[in-house]
Amino acid sequence: QFGIYSAAASKYAFLIDTSGNTSLNGGTLTSGAITSSGLVTADELSVTNDSTFNGGLDINGDATFGDNNKAIFGAGSDLQIYHDGGHSYISDQGTGNLHIIASNETYIANADNSEYKARFITDGAVELYYDAAKKFETTSTGVDISGDLNAVDNIVLATAMYHEGDTNTFLSFGS
Repeated sequence: QFGIYSAAASKYAFLIDTSGNTSLNGGTLTSGAITSSGLVTADELSVTNDSTFNGGLDINGDATFGDNNKAIFGAGSDLQIYHDGGHSYISDQGTGNLHIIASNETYIANADNSEYKARFITDGAVELYYDAAKKFETTSTGVDISGDLNAVDNIVLATAMYHEGDTNTFLSFGS
């Protein structure tokens, strides 16, 4: 084996073992190289302790996290994305607001993306769905509701109530 040993830290800062694996402060570099400019290339890099990367980190593939392992963003762990084995979470722990930004439309859909739960259309409607059927939609003139509207408390109308359509519509007051 060949390495650079740090007596102060009582460990190798850099080590190549008899199998050709390269260790960097407790991590392992398998089938890779360290260039004369200090660039590390690897087919696989295993790091066992916390690591700090100064500059960008490009990932050309999946980043896989185990259950209860979090992708954490922000100096104060402000945004956390994780799965606890039963549920998935996007958790905003910071002092500001959570903004979801899209250039056209934002959808919330079921797991196989076959039906909407909600749609948020830029410069347009907000739509809410029940079992793939649109039930609530904002429009340029107000709100459209498909199905019954059940109110537990008062419904207050600012001006008037009117009906368009068939003659079988009725209002019922009381129980």
